Amino acid sequence: MSAKHNLLADLNITAEELATAEQSDARLNALHEKYNEIDRQVVEVEAGYADEEELTALRKQRLAVKDEIVAHLNP
Repeated sequence: MSAKHNLLADLNITAEELATAEQSDARLNALHEKYNEIDRQVVEVEAGYADEEELTALRKQRLAVKDEIVAHLNP
């Protein structure tokens, strides 16, 4: 069974902290939206019978965006 990845746990912040930071940071907001879209795609592919290469590529994209978010939060 597939499940949405818990970005907040990875970032060690609360939803409220992230929402507050996004209000004043358009780049962070855009990155978070991008992350959520890729994560949604990963969950969708995991739930189906898509090929492993597509799933791996999506997971790598999701990780790259998460790394961007981490770098953005910790300049």
